[in-house]
Amino acid sequence: MVEILVIRKDIKDDNELYLYFNDKLVYKRWLNYGYSKVFDKMAYGKDTFVSIIEDENGKI
Repeated sequence: MVEILVIRKDIKDDNELYLYFNDKLVYKRWLNYGYSKVFDKMAYGKDTFVSIIEDENGKI
């Protein structure tokens, strides 16, 4: 059985970045304040990046 992993990001109110993993909120960042909150620590494993960043093309 193949499990499909879906990562989605939304930017709301030009200030809040939401990151979803399989439709579950795992990360939120307030862009104008520069702070963030991790909601699901289990989504991050030993192979997960230390920091989630966005490149110049808007990809996470």
